[in-house]
Amino acid sequence: VMVLDYRKTTPVKRLLAAVRQHNVRVMGMEEAPAQAISTMELTPEQVEDPNLDIVTGFVVLDKKKRVVVVEGLRGKGFEAVLDVIGHRDSPNRAKQKLLYNPEVGFPSRLYGSFNCVLKQV
Repeated sequence: VMVLDYRKTTPVKRLLAAVRQHNVRVMGMEEAPAQAISTMELTPEQVEDPNLDIVTGFVVLDKKKRVVVVEGLRGKGFEAVLDVIGHRDSPNRAKQKLLYNPEVGFPSRLYGSFNCVLKQV
């Protein structure tokens, strides 16, 4: 989970690009048009596949804050996204917080039905 000042767009753009790039690679869509991943819908089997290494989640924003919730497989796609946003070892600040604990995990995906991009709420 990332909580950011609404005006801090650079980290969000990096995160969205990392998710898109990772999911394009996982779904084998490197040769597809750039926005194809945004319109692709997962099959029910893909949504339920616990080994499908896509990164999913959502973004909620208001006039002051932006909250980004991301889920993915531990040790795989989720870790790649963390590496790209570069906050694994950075301390939290008033305008940008990362809530992450590598020891906490869940047995099933919650946001697979959001497909291969972070849902904007």
